[in-house]
Amino acid sequence: MVCVFCSYAGNAHSQNAKVSIHMNNVKLDKILNEIENQTHYLFIYNNQVDINKITSVKVKNEAVAQVLDKIVSGTGINYELEGTHIILTTEAIKDLHAQQQAKTVTGTVTDVSGEPIIGANIRIKGTTTGTITDIDGNFSIEAEPQSVIEVSYIGYLTQETVINNQKSIRFLLKEDTKTLDEVVVIGYGVQKKADLTGSVANINTEKLNTQSNANIGQALQGKIAGVDIVSQGGAPGSGTRIMVRGIGTLNNTSPLYIVDGMYMNSIDHINPNDIASIDVLKDASSAAIYGSRAANGVIIVTTKEGSNTEGKPIIDLSVNLGISTASKFLDMLDAKGWAEVTTIARQAIGKPALDMATDLANKPDNDWQDIMFRPALMQNYNLAVKGGGKYSTYYTGLGYFNQDGIVKGTNYQRYNIQSKNDYKRGIFSAGTNLIISFSHDKPLHQELRGGMIGTILQSVPTLEKYDDTREGGYGGTYGDVVNIPHPLAIIDDNIMDRYNENVKIFANLYAQIELFKGLKYKLNLTPDFSFERYKNYLNKYDFGLATNSITQLTERQRRRRNILVENLLTFDRTFGEHKISALAGYTYQDSRFRHIQAYGEGLPQGLEEIDAATTNRSNEGNSWRSVLTSILGRVFYSYQNKYLFTATIRRDGSSKFGKNNRYGYFPLFSLGWNVAEEKFMENVHWLDQLKLRGGYGVLGNQEIDNYQYSSTITTGINYPDGNGGLLQGAFPKKFCQSGYKMGRNRYD
Repeated sequence: MVCVFCSYAGNAHSQNAKVSIHMNNVKLDKILNEIENQTHYLFIYNNQVDINKITSVKVKNEAVAQVLDKIVSGTGINYELEGTHIILTTEAIKDLHAQQQAKTVTGTVTDVSGEPIIGANIRIKGTTTGTITDIDGNFSIEAEPQSVIEVSYIGYLTQETVINNQKSIRFLLKEDTKTLDEVVVIGYGVQKKADLTGSVANINTEKLNTQSNANIGQALQGKIAGVDIVSQGGAPGSGTRIMVRGIGTLNNTSPLYIVDGMYMNSIDHINPNDIASIDVLKDASSAAIYGSRAANGVIIVTTKEGSNTEGKPIIDLSVNLGISTASKFLDMLDAKGWAEVTTIARQAIGKPALDMATDLANKPDNDWQDIMFRPALMQNYNLAVKGGGKYSTYYTGLGYFNQDGIVKGTNYQRYNIQSKNDYKRGIFSAGTNLIISFSHDKPLHQELRGGMIGTILQSVPTLEKYDDTREGGYGGTYGDVVNIPHPLAIIDDNIMDRYNENVKIFANLYAQIELFKGLKYKLNLTPDFSFERYKNYLNKYDFGLATNSITQLTERQRRRRNILVENLLTFDRTFGEHKISALAGYTYQDSRFRHIQAYGEGLPQGLEEIDAATTNRSNEGNSWRSVLTSILGRVFYSYQNKYLFTATIRRDGSSKFGKNNRYGYFPLFSLGWNVAEEKFMENVHWLDQLKLRGGYGVLGNQEIDNYQYSSTITTGINYPDGNGGLLQGAFPKKFCQSGYKMGRNRYD
């Protein structure tokens, strides 16, 4: 299957398109057809517009709007230019619309517990008019009194109502009970929605737009109640910041990400096309099993897997192309306006006009927004192959994402590979999962006030684009003007070359055996590695007031390695009306990091290697290691699917703390009552599901720097010896914080 989607912003055809027509005593319809033939416009009208009227027109190379003014004059026909469409209406229709004038309707959308639903879809039924709710569940929309507002959200029943005279409407969305038998992913297992005693949100990516988004976070924006997702910038490949029910602890506001059992700091590098579903553990009852890392919630991602296709592979190929443009430019002064304003300002303080603001006839008039911004192409290619047989299944996904920035010189590329294999026969099952991503981006220049955008907006209109007489070949500023680099030079790799490269490798190997009915032992081995390289090269240049007389190079490399070993014992059985599920486990995680950075100056032209630096060489480096060991347990009991009980305990030991404070305990118990399952509710047909639940739990926080329990010494400190000489010495840089303990957040 091949799917091609194309989207772009901005009109490709100007309203200044011109036509030449010479027709006498013909129907209006014939003239309209001729305009369509000579342009890319399309006329839209209903049967109330009389296109059989006889008229004449004689124009040569005249704008379409002027031609329309002539042919509809005195006919009672009105026209509107909307992009490439020309809409014809009559005075009668116009009067009718005036009578049915739309009004602003506001409202709020919440769930049955009163929690605001962020991103609920608000639509005027039968039209394309719509909006979404904000972070507080509020919305505002223009609609006519007889219109019907329709409110929908994934996992909830759709509601609609006629506006009539209502100015403010409150919608209370009920959960779609058809999904209660669906299985959701919880910590170290799965559970039916009806059996949950905690707050877990689930979303299937088939309901998301994963094709036109750089990462899954963008596709999730506004889709899950209580989850705030904000883009971290407009640069190509920018990630997202995800917060579950606000900020839960200090030092770190990000949730814990788990992808197929692999722990990650972010999911921005994951190919959205490979994701099958996402589960969000939003409260202590659901997240306590992860102890000291769950204070900000847990996001569990399940990727796609193979299925029994009797050996026949299923191939899925998708291609998505798009174009982005700046939606709006700021109104900036041209050369004449800038010269007038600056001259008046300087005269007010008794100073002469700026040199760059005089003799405008011999100076350029540059609109730097127009010069530096561009239509940006986005490409997304995905190939997936899956299949399998009776005992084994496989899934392989390949992805390539390439996004240009709307600022020239910016780009982000990502390559993704995933290979997932599962084997099951009898009481034994095993599998492997490999996720590899490589990304390369050219970041924006951020060294000045306002970053790259600030540089563009502050650039003087009379600044020359190019000047072959200057070092680097670009124009320069002079006189008493703002001292900033040349915008075009910033994006020239020969002058300023910046890039980031990241390689991330995650692997999971598991083996599971069923010891006897309901009792299973599972071993997870999860190593992961990441490699980062950053380079910033600065060549010689002369931008007038801003100059650089020596080549400079900074290069940084970072390496991370993490190994996670999990031993899990699970029991899951149903005895008549009693359902019991239990989990016991031991986990060991070893994380290591190394940082190296080098700097040098005086490199020969065209040679961008640290070894080529001839002066001011310097380097730095550091590393750390941390270990986290955990013992965990959970028990779930259900009677008649009505009365639910869950208890969890986790003990974490972290090397980040001193030997007397390395361990923390995180208990949880919760109760649930499915009231809708009681006999006295059998005749209550208007209520599909009613559950009461409550509990008490403790979540933790171990997000502090390593080695806080030790003092650090700074060496290379010079001390005067009193005789004009210096002695080498050292002094404590940071005193130990041996009293630090794991954070504990209590919830009830």
